[in-house]
Amino acid sequence: MAASRTRTYAGATGAERAAERRGRLLAAGVELLGRDPEDGGGLTVRGVCAEAGLTPRYFYESFSGAEELTAAVFEHVISGAASAVAEALAGAEADPAARSRATVEAFVGFAVDDPRRARILFVEGVANEALREQRAAALRTFAELAAAQGRELYGPPAEADRLIETTSYLVAGGMAELLLAWTRGELASSREQLIEDAADLLGAIGEAAARTAARRG
Repeated sequence: MAASRTRTYAGATGAERAAERRGRLLAAGVELLGRDPEDGGGLTVRGVCAEAGLTPRYFYESFSGAEELTAAVFEHVISGAASAVAEALAGAEADPAARSRATVEAFVGFAVDDPRRARILFVEGVANEALREQRAAALRTFAELAAAQGRELYGPPAEADRLIETTSYLVAGGMAELLLAWTRGELASSREQLIEDAADLLGAIGEAAARTAARRG
């Protein structure tokens, strides 16, 4: 059995070919879930197989159904957003203004430069009941990123950890709702103005939290 699993075909093992097929299905899922239903969007097993150029047999090799693929697509996009923010922060100068600007710029760029990502994050992520728990988990992910930055930049005392958690959720949830409103056209700000305003306010929130922690300490 071990030999059959590692047998190669066209230079690739069975596991490598299965991973490649799964990647094609994920890419097809991003395409369909990120497309407006009026333009042929909507994720179904048949539609994904047609988009990926694979048979249902290979779909069920990786996913139990459309709902599981939908969850995998959402997780894939969220992971990409978190990676983009983390990479931007790693390359930013170690001061609050630079970190705030890097965070906002990276998140806005990732979320809106590809309209499919924006739809998955801000339309499907809100409207799709099956993604409710994953959306909450995504909020925790970004809140943890914000909390880590707060601890690194301001070095608050250990007893301020609850304040840090509250602030990080306020920031993460506020950014998500801000971009949701902006992508819906509910805000008149240009992209550059949105980034500038959000970065300034993000920095101000961090400084206010640090002052509050120091006063309580």
